[in-house]
Amino acid sequence: QLELESTICNEIRQHQRPVVFGHASEDPHYRQHHTPKQYGLESYLSVPIFRADGSFFGTLCAIDSRSSELDDPALLKTIELLAELIGRQLEIEQDLETSRNRLIAAERSSELREQVIAAAERDIRDLFQPIITGVYLLRTSRTINVDDRDIVGQIEECCEQISLRLRGKLDRAYERMDDHAAGQPAPANA
Repeated sequence: QLELESTICNEIRQHQRPVVFGHASEDPHYRQHHTPKQYGLESYLSVPIFRADGSFFGTLCAIDSRSSELDDPALLKTIELLAELIGRQLEIEQDLETSRNRLIAAERSSELREQVIAAAERDIRDLFQPIITGVYLLRTSRTINVDDRDIVGQIEECCEQISLRLRGKLDRAYERMDDHAAGQPAPANA
């Protein structure tokens, strides 16, 4: 493992430009440079890799203890394109991870929502069941008079209205939960 400060890659991190030399021992700048001397490098090609936001990620480099002909601009352009491709791949992987995390959070939120809905509906059903049973028994009774049947009908209608209102309030509460999970502010009148 190399010490970062002793590498040309560290210099590239600072100046963010490619470095290419095919004969360090003949290069006016790199023949006295500490990195080729320390690691026995004769040829070196390195280009910076940037993330999509422009931040520096690292370098793509090729090194050899033998000299190489690296003066071909097409070679440098090819390596630069490969470094750009790696930077884009990093972005794709980051976007995929972000999407995966959002999906997991949405699934958990959805599961929680379904649990809350099921619990609320059970509670409402448990509260209304004795009333609904009593109303049914009164409505089907042969001994109930006409006036009392009207009252039973009104009770049934009130139960339906209460049920609809509770369902509407639950739906609005769930919408607020969904908006909150999505990072949107809840409506003021909800």
